[in-house]
Amino acid sequence: MFKSITRKELNDNKTKNTTIPLYPLAKGKLKDIEEVDDSVHSNKTLGDGFAVTPFEGNVYSPVDGKIVSLFPTKHAIGIQDENKIEYLIHIGIDTIDLNGHGFHNTVKLNQNVKAGDLLTEIDLNYILTKKKTTDILFITLSPNLIESLDLIDDKKVGLNELIGKIILK
Repeated sequence: MFKSITRKELNDNKTKNTTIPLYPLAKGKLKDIEEVDDSVHSNKTLGDGFAVTPFEGNVYSPVDGKIVSLFPTKHAIGIQDENKIEYLIHIGIDTIDLNGHGFHNTVKLNQNVKAGDLLTEIDLNYILTKKKTTDILFITLSPNLIESLDLIDDKKVGLNELIGKIILK
């Protein structure tokens, strides 16, 4: 489902009703979910998506929606958008083992968020000293509603810039 597109293609003539704009999870290096060093995610067992290797410790919402789950270990957040599509924001690989240490959620359950809103602050150095990967993953959990997930072909992403789109069926 993942397709690399240019910035020009990102702004094609699709109507807003059939596309969902995507924004960065963090300032960092954008990568395909298949590049993530964890087979559950790279094999798309949970769904398609992308990851960002962060340059700093803030995690932002890539979509507009409502917080529908906050894991007690603070390493994952569930968001549902107005189309009833669910997404998982998963911070790091095997970070569940940290029991919430190194994470500070800034949102609450049932809170509405906009793309670009701060979700979580993470201590990158702490996570790295525990020998965990810091990749932040965005996973679509409603594959039956999604035709494709298209991302820009640029690899370095900043904040508040459109980086892709989800095209609905």
